[in-house]
Amino acid sequence: MKVIIVGATGAIAGAILQYVARRNDITQVVALTRRPLPDIDMSDKKVENVIIQNFGDLESVQDETWEKLQDADAIVWGMGTYTLDEDVNLKYPLAFQEKFLKRQLENPQSREGKKNKFKFIYLSGAFVEPDQSRRLYVLGDQRRMKGLLQTKMIEFAEAHNDIWEAFIIRPGQVHFGNTLRNRVTGYLFGSSLTIRSEELAAFVADLVVNGADNAVIENREMVERGRTVLHEAM
Repeated sequence: MKVIIVGATGAIAGAILQYVARRNDITQVVALTRRPLPDIDMSDKKVENVIIQNFGDLESVQDETWEKLQDADAIVWGMGTYTLDEDVNLKYPLAFQEKFLKRQLENPQSREGKKNKFKFIYLSGAFVEPDQSRRLYVLGDQRRMKGLLQTKMIEFAEAHNDIWEAFIIRPGQVHFGNTLRNRVTGYLFGSSLTIRSEELAAFVADLVVNGADNAVIENREMVERGRTVLHEAM
């Protein structure tokens, strides 16, 4: 199984990359980034760092780059910001899924022997708002923009449901390390609004392989499934 991770220079997608690469049922991992990934162990032949410097100009991406991607079974899209950056938070992922699917349809041999649909996993957030008419008082424009992306990704998957499926994962606050602050926050807000980075990463790695029943997955489900995966790996 081959998996693409977009945005692995970030902390969350970087953690996901590590857990995806550890799974024996995943044989190839492509870290797709805009700049070289400094922490990648290039001695690990399972992981390859592929550079697309400008996600806003996918037409300029060379065929040899697409050839490294088009036979993948899943992608985890972890690129995003907390700002009103319409390019990064809306246009880039929508344009990429359109271009990627077009390349697959033009090269049907890339899907030969694949029994499952292609999985597009989008790292969203617990407070993202798909309802564009809802009035929000905190970061409203940012939350609605990402909510619009969520809606469009699900619609895209439904329009191509013979070969494509989308999963929108909505983690709350992601905790890195066992600090006192993280322990207190986790105790106060629980599994509905907080998740440890290793729980999230283990969950996503399992989702890549096994999928899920629902397209939209909330924090509590990720925590429970992530903990189960981590416990089974012990």
